[in-house]
Amino acid sequence: MSVSLQDQVAVVVGASSGMGRAIAKALAQHGARVMAAARRTDRLDELQAEAATAGLTIDVCETDVTSRDEVERLIATTVETLG
Repeated sequence: MSVSLQDQVAVVVGASSGMGRAIAKALAQHGARVMAAARRTDRLDELQAEAATAGLTIDVCETDVTSRDEVERLIATTVETLG
């Protein structure tokens, strides 16, 4: 059985580099609506631009996951932006 990611919402933390970045791109390639989160906004902006060049959409939100307030803001932003 195959599961479709089309229009599913995914939040990926640590998305500015490494496995998080690869996962965010892969999810977007498979149709998920992705919110990429990390502390490094410059790297998030690069990810977003790279995705756009490939015809993909990845939303970004600067987040330090060690801060409860920032994680709550990430979730609120994701719900507001992606549903």
